[in-house]
Amino acid sequence: LKISRIRANLIIQKIGEQRKIRMKDDEFMGKLNSNQIERLAVDAVKNEANRPFSGLVADIKEGDKGVSFDGDITVFIDNTETVEAFLGKVQVQVKGNQVSKMSGNIRKFSLSLKHIKNYYKQSGVLLFVVELSIDNSANMNSKIFYKQLLPQELSNIIRLYGQKKKQGSKSIELRALEESDLRTVCVRFLNEQKQQPLNLIERDISKNVPYPEYELRSLTYNPDNQSTSNVYEHDFFLYGKDDTYNILVPLQLGRIQKIGSQIQETLTISGDTYQFNVKTTEDEKCTTRNFEDTLILTHQRGTKKLTFNLTNFKSLTLQLKTLKFMKGILLSLEVPWIGEKNGFENGSDIKEYVKNIDARYKLMLDVQKVFFDLNIPEDTLIEQRDQNKDIFDQLKYLVDFYLYNNIERLNIPNKHASTFFNYKIGNKMVVLYYCHSKKKKIVNLFAKEVNEEIFSTTVIANNITKESAPHSPYVLLDLESLAYSLNINFDIVKESFNHFDPFLIELASEVTNRFYLNCIRAFDITSNANYLEVAEYILNKYYASSSYEPDSIEAAIVAINEIQIRVRKTNKISESDVALLMDLKFRFDINEFSSLHFSINVLLKNKQEAIYFYTKLEKNSQESFREYPIYLLYDQLFREHG
Repeated sequence: LKISRIRANLIIQKIGEQRKIRMKDDEFMGKLNSNQIERLAVDAVKNEANRPFSGLVADIKEGDKGVSFDGDITVFIDNTETVEAFLGKVQVQVKGNQVSKMSGNIRKFSLSLKHIKNYYKQSGVLLFVVELSIDNSANMNSKIFYKQLLPQELSNIIRLYGQKKKQGSKSIELRALEESDLRTVCVRFLNEQKQQPLNLIERDISKNVPYPEYELRSLTYNPDNQSTSNVYEHDFFLYGKDDTYNILVPLQLGRIQKIGSQIQETLTISGDTYQFNVKTTEDEKCTTRNFEDTLILTHQRGTKKLTFNLTNFKSLTLQLKTLKFMKGILLSLEVPWIGEKNGFENGSDIKEYVKNIDARYKLMLDVQKVFFDLNIPEDTLIEQRDQNKDIFDQLKYLVDFYLYNNIERLNIPNKHASTFFNYKIGNKMVVLYYCHSKKKKIVNLFAKEVNEEIFSTTVIANNITKESAPHSPYVLLDLESLAYSLNINFDIVKESFNHFDPFLIELASEVTNRFYLNCIRAFDITSNANYLEVAEYILNKYYASSSYEPDSIEAAIVAINEIQIRVRKTNKISESDVALLMDLKFRFDINEFSSLHFSINVLLKNKQEAIYFYTKLEKNSQESFREYPIYLLYDQLFREHG
């Protein structure tokens, strides 16, 4: 019995020893020491360099004896490896890493900032990280990752992270070499290195110099290769083109977050063809198309989901086109993207969307009728002014009271007296007439029948002197109404001055002067030359007035205002106008007529004299002149001559 037990113990002990030995063998096969990892990593890079016809010679040391660098790869133009074929040398550092599972096409590696500073001093390095994996059959596999570290990127890292005392390293992203080949990587490194000399990298970057043209360059992006075709995964160097020295100036390194383009597109939906100016913005997740700021369509990549947003009004023309276009998309469940059609899913609320679009389209057809009656071009640009006052609500209300005579909500102080009023639409307005005695209560102020009615009753009067005189009803329009009204009829305004003498008495002349000066100011706001035509037309009436006196101060004022109109039209002053101004300058006393001399010197661009006469004016006169159109020219004179 004892002998049997001893034999059993010996057998168990022997089996245990065999298991221990086998475990040590497994550990030996699975775990590489650091020297082995380094040798295998270097061998993997050398093997790539030694591929036939690569034109590369790798001189990479083992043992990690170099300071920050393990060696270099000599690049030749061809496979001859002669002196004449020498292209350049790429300094390299090789790191090995044993892994249980290989990474995808992108991996990260932490680098010491001390090494990064050394790389910068040598104008860059080609960093390799070689992953090593041993399978169950003791076969070793390797995968090479690379990163071309050039001065611009190294400088950015040193500047951003070097100042942080606790920041001793930086994580670097590398790409798999199998996406490209070692020769291409080395040649691109040398080509880009030439564009980044340290003297350009170390220039004074605080001086933000604009360049006439810019260029983006990437070392890894290749749209022809599926694995490198995602533009958002790659780094790009931004260069400014310096035409003086014919060089590229390195500015920054970064990644593209969005890509934008703007083109005129012709799109067909349900047999109807549309033309839009389309701004397209693409990022990793979606493509967004902006149709002239009236419609935004967003397509999520890899899905059939489409979202849309009807945004701004912009113009009636765009609204009618956009609504019909969007309805066609919803009904056909197709979106035409420059020649190709992409279907999308039928959401449960499409019928409701179509119903809402139909309602808005009907509103736009009613607006079209109103615009036609008010003589407003359908392509007139109207922008949102107050975010709390929606243009579509304003248009709906306009249609209600103008087209359908629903005036209950209209704020008219005295509904038993006819009057005209402004109605705002976005950043514009229309001037309308409330006719208390007519069935149609709201009409166009510039309609012919309205002009005939209100002209006969428009009289200006002075309650103190009891003077009165007939006048144009349109002189009651203030500057805002003149400049921003969409339905101003300039011919009717001019015609309204044909039935009386606008300069007959001082009372009428003052009103006339204020009106034509507002017309000039309206031009300064809108650049619409019709306002200048109206002002000139009115001023010309002075010469047929019974109050006309050629040598009077009134005649001088009329002449100065005519000249400032011509200056606005031609952006220069004629010799005859200069002669006329000089004559006025010597004819009128400088002490008695300081304001006249101020205007004359502004038009003659005599800055110092203009300043002198402006300061001679009393404070209240100076404030008044700020509301006159001559003051704009005075302000421009200041800007032009410092």
